Amino acid sequence: MVKAINTANGSPGADTLRLARKCTYKLTSPNATDPANGLPTVTSEITIEGNGATITRAKSASDFRILLVGASGTLMLNRTTISGGRATDCRSSPEARSAGAASTTREP
Repeated sequence: MVKAINTANGSPGADTLRLARKCTYKLTSPNATDPANGLPTVTSEITIEGNGATITRAKSASDFRILLVGASGTLMLNRTTISGGRATDCRSSPEARSAGAASTTREP
């Protein structure tokens, strides 16, 4: 997922990342570029089609938020659960923080 977000950030236009159906993506260490986050900062227009997937921080991992949407980024999360984030550098959500635009959708 790290590589996919980095590729999307580096390409022009909107990108869609499709996660495996009902899969759990467990982050075991912080992102090397921004250790406050598990995933790279979203700096472009990205949609994550989760298909019921979960993105979580491993319980044994150090504290970090799952993701950050930068000022130039736009993120839409569809059918994706984000859990286990532990941000220590802000008062916003430990799972996700947004300086740009973020949107979520949930199907019943």
